[in-house]
Amino acid sequence: MNANGQPLPSLSKEDIIENLETCCLCGSKLRFSHQTDYLNLKVLEEAKCVACGVKSRSENFILQ
Repeated sequence: MNANGQPLPSLSKEDIIENLETCCLCGSKLRFSHQTDYLNLKVLEEAKCVACGVKSRSENFILQ
């Protein structure tokens, strides 16, 4: 269930990966870049569409 209490649609693993790797505007594959900060044990991941130039997301992760 999502935050509103509504059931989530059941998607296959392949569909989930396809949604994460595809531009929401033009449907092209996204190009991912990673910047690793080993001192603070963090990784910054950015996704950008080469076809339309949209930067779709930026996420921080903690190294373990």
